[in-house]
Amino acid sequence: MIATPDHVLVLIMVGVLFVGWDGFCLYDLARAKEARFLPKWVWAIITLSSFPLGGILYMLIGRDWDR
Repeated sequence: MIATPDHVLVLIMVGVLFVGWDGFCLYDLARAKEARFLPKWVWAIITLSSFPLGGILYMLIGRDWDR
């Protein structure tokens, strides 16, 4: 199968989505004073190791929404 410009564009958009979501979660995590249930460094590893589930788990479970 030959990669067409449309395929390349989709791959670039997916890559930007990956970097953007992980960057957003890590930025939020870095600004937080503390995270719930686990240390911040563990949440960072979870966020980076499993896209998009790691970031979703951090936002739902680990983020302190009352800060």
